[in-house]
Amino acid sequence: MMWACFAGELKGTCNGVMVEEGGWVNAEAYIRTIDFYLLDFLAELREKGLRPIFMQDNAKVHTAEITTQWILFSASTSLLSSGVAF
Repeated sequence: MMWACFAGELKGTCNGVMVEEGGWVNAEAYIRTIDFYLLDFLAELREKGLRPIFMQDNAKVHTAEITTQWILFSASTSLLSSGVAF
């Protein structure tokens, strides 16, 4: 499994985060990943004049209570102050 962030032709700085074959990403690992890589990338997009939209599918790590709470209460300040819709 690989996690990456992109916007059009622009790639995030993480160059993809690999998970070992057969490995699993839990909600805590997902939160660390988006905290470390995504928030900076979204800020970079805003600096370029773009208005990014944060989107996820319904994977269990995306919909886990801890992830939802983190996005609403921790990341929302960074996301909203950057003008990111989610």
